[in-house]
Order: sequence, then C-alpha cells, then structure tokens
Amino acid sequence: MDIRDYAGTNRWWTLINGFTATSANSHYDSSENVVIKADEAISVRFVVCHVCQGRGNYVNPAIDSHGLTRDDFDADPDFYEDYRSGVYNIRCEGCEGRATIPVPTNETHILALRATADEEDEVNAIYEAERRMGA
Repeated sequence: MDIRDYAGTNRWWTLINGFTATSANSHYDSSENVVIKADEAISVRFVVCHVCQGRGNYVNPAIDSHGLTRDDFDADPDFYEDYRSGVYNIRCEGCEGRATIPVPTNETHILALRATADEEDEVNAIYEAERRMGA
C-alpha cells in the first residue's frame, strides 16, 4: 500500500488552535488507563508532515501509486507535462494541507498516541495480509 492511501486515518486530532490540538478519540497507556480523553485540548508543537514532506499536497495516488514508466509519458507527452506541473495534485490528507502536523509536548501523551498507532498498524498489517491471500 501507498502511504497516501491511508494518510488521513492516523490523524489523532480534530481541531488545531494555535499550539493546542483537540483529541479526536480517547487514548490509553499500556495498563489501559485513559491518558488522553476524547475532545481534550492538548499542548502541541509542530513537525513537518511525513506524508507530503511539508508541501501540503501530493500527486493523487490513483494516478501513480502503482508506478509509472517512461512508456506512460512517451505515449502521452501532455500527461507528462500535466503530471510535472501539479495538475494531478491533491491536498495532503495527513496534514490537511497545512504542511505540518501537531505532536504533543507531553511525553505521556506521545507514548499513548504511539501505542494507539502501533495497534492500528498491527490491524492494518493483518488486513493487508488477508487481502494478499485473497480474502
């Protein structure tokens, strides 16, 4: 799978206001204690979006996620020009076009979000394996 296909699914926040982000869901520590409550305001800093590398957009994955070859461009020179000029670009779903994503300043919050992301990655890996086996 292409990272762009599921970029928006790992967004833990619903609203950003200055250096505060509102949590979309509750997040727990390894002992299942609530660390971040849903709709809780969290103090954050910002880092460059790992999906779009800080551009705020990317090529629509429907265009190139399975790869393009020289033949694709040779067959249609206008496609090459459009591709290179950004005609097929869409807003980044990872950062919602902001070019940066919020990261909590509190280490406990970071660990809870990482635990949630790890669980989601495990589930997604299982789904992907099932798809590859024809399920």
